[in-house]
Amino acid sequence: KIHAGKSPESDGKDFIVYHAPKEDKAAEVIVEMAKKLYEKRYNFQVLSPRHAGDAGVTALNQRLRIALNPSLPGVHELKVGKSVIREDDRIQIVKNDYTLGVYNGDVGKVSKIDRRSKEVEVKIFEGEGESDKMIRIPFKEVSQKLRLAYAQTIHKSQGQEYDYIVVALLSSFG
Repeated sequence: KIHAGKSPESDGKDFIVYHAPKEDKAAEVIVEMAKKLYEKRYNFQVLSPRHAGDAGVTALNQRLRIALNPSLPGVHELKVGKSVIREDDRIQIVKNDYTLGVYNGDVGKVSKIDRRSKEVEVKIFEGEGESDKMIRIPFKEVSQKLRLAYAQTIHKSQGQEYDYIVVALLSSFG
């Protein structure tokens, strides 16, 4: 039905469909759903097929970060180009680094921004049954290796496993 431009029907077991009249309203629904999943500490990911628009990855990452990891006193931040990386941010590796053993698409969390050593410490989430990996990235390499990952493109999420997926599918994406 999706390929035909129609909304799929749901029995509420495998997936749930929420209807929103416009992208900005869809983004509001997505943020509220993510907050509920986050509060319950579920393994979830927000996906969108593109970066542009109110329900695209770029805007969703900003909205989700405000909702899930707001700027607070004592939480360190690092300005990276036009963006900011904050401790506890969900991030994605966007460039392979064989020395560190991380690869494009790996997902993790910023554990510490260490101004003394000028490094960002990142915990990379490994698969089930494997220990998470801690890596350190020099400040000067952060903009080339990390991107916020509260929301990801469907393409970038390939190979990852999540218990819950929140996907924006809008007619404006067509």
